[in-house]
Amino acid sequence: MDSQFIAFLGISILVIVTPGPDMALITKYTLSSRRHGIVAALGVCLGQLIWMSASSAGVAALLVASELLFNA
Repeated sequence: MDSQFIAFLGISILVIVTPGPDMALITKYTLSSRRHGIVAALGVCLGQLIWMSASSAGVAALLVASELLFNA
């Protein structure tokens, strides 16, 4: 395997397993009450769904607008 790929893989794994601010938010609200934790988790999921949908629509619009990018 290429050494750059192994370095990329190692950094990717480190970033994936490191908890982010959304995990801190969910933990904070869960410690106050289970219901608040569930609502916070659902809010994070909804936000990620909105970002994913907007990103997908943007990439689709770029591919429709550019034949070069579509062929690539």
